[in-house]
Amino acid sequence: MRIRRKRGQNGCPRVGALDAQSVKWGNRQSDNGFDANKKVKGIKRNIVVDRNGFILARTVDNAGVHDSRLAYPLCKQTAFFWPTLKKILVDRGYRGEIADKVMSDFMIELEVSNTPNGTKGFTPKPLRWVVERTFAWLDGFRRLTRNYEQTNESAEEMIDFATIKLLINHI
Repeated sequence: MRIRRKRGQNGCPRVGALDAQSVKWGNRQSDNGFDANKKVKGIKRNIVVDRNGFILARTVDNAGVHDSRLAYPLCKQTAFFWPTLKKILVDRGYRGEIADKVMSDFMIELEVSNTPNGTKGFTPKPLRWVVERTFAWLDGFRRLTRNYEQTNESAEEMIDFATIKLLINHI
């Protein structure tokens, strides 16, 4: 909140962005957690960020779990800590009944950002690219480039440590 106010923004965000990242196992080999879409054995990190790229909520699960199944607990966590958040920008993986359920339970709109018709090549979506930049920031930490943790809870704590370091650097 302090950094947001220092930047001339409201202390509590109203809009966020949500995405998932599949991360390979480090030295630990496991049979569970295979993301068939990205061909990755490991975990899946899901984060919600504000417009500055600061993490508002995070969760870690096996890579085999679809992104949309993890959106509900992540939105629940976001609604608890950031009650002013009213809209979360997502990609097409979060379409369907999950958006209706999140809206009815938490009053948070999941807005799916689509590529405009006729657009060729890569086009960054406004505010959606911020979550990708945050994943790049997290990959800058040695312990987060691969998953070396034994439990998902300790993997979440490593994300928390990295977030604290990033916030301290911005103060």
